[in-house]
Amino acid sequence: MNNWMTAFARIFGIMLAAFAIMGSAQAGQPDHLKFDVTYTDEFFSEHCGFPVEAHVEIVLTSGERNGKFFETGTVNTTFTNEDTGRTVLFRQPYLSVSENLETGELVVTQSGAILITAPGVGTVHVDAGRTIFKTVFDPETGEAISAELLFQSGRHDGGDTVEIICDLLSR
Repeated sequence: MNNWMTAFARIFGIMLAAFAIMGSAQAGQPDHLKFDVTYTDEFFSEHCGFPVEAHVEIVLTSGERNGKFFETGTVNTTFTNEDTGRTVLFRQPYLSVSENLETGELVVTQSGAILITAPGVGTVHVDAGRTIFKTVFDPETGEAISAELLFQSGRHDGGDTVEIICDLLSR
């Protein structure tokens, strides 16, 4: 699995836990949830070569529209080099319109701009437009099993987002 897909899938593992907390919304009555968690991210720590803390803030709205369950929201992840205190913000909007939590399958349509910014540097990476990907999780553990890019359009700066984040944190 590509590094960016793995990192993205890890964040969606946290979101799966949030979805489980939310339960199913009544038609016409969306649920709102704020989810805030901080942990030492072993994936980024391993790839960066130093301990990395992740502070993930998720704001979700879920409901039912035209017979389909949906979630929409924003995920803000602040990565911190635990040795230096250097931080990087990874911001991503998303809209999920198809999921099966029993099988662990999640198809996500993301519209808007994913931004990577750092204090004193500004925005260093932009993914803007529309991206559709499918991620399959282990329904019991929330761990990513696979991720597949289904469609992409718009501006995408390219590059390995994990490497970009690690580079900014190491400065």
